[in-house]
Amino acid sequence: MQVSDTIGAQIPPGLSVVKMIDPAQLRVVGRIDENKGLSQIAVGNPVTFTVDAFGGKQFKGVVDEIVPTSNASDIVFSISGKRAEQSFDIKARFNVEAYPELKNGMSARMQIYRQ
Repeated sequence: MQVSDTIGAQIPPGLSVVKMIDPAQLRVVGRIDENKGLSQIAVGNPVTFTVDAFGGKQFKGVVDEIVPTSNASDIVFSISGKRAEQSFDIKARFNVEAYPELKNGMSARMQIYRQ
């Protein structure tokens, strides 16, 4: 939950004062270049991930979504003969009840395993 906590602040109508998230919707989000194994990743693949705040502790999850649209850059024209590589977000769900210490916005590193 995020709360606007500026003492004495006046909040105009329509502006959020409190922002809440549903913990069941927490996901680990990773990014992979299209030519670095994207074609080998599938929904349901197991993942392990570490979170910077907890050092080397490993957490487990499963690929929940492969975002169908790339994170394309705004570069429209390039003088290079090399084509731009696109990257895609991979989202993995995990058991939030098993890992209550994980919070929205934490930095993580994810490894995906083929089945």
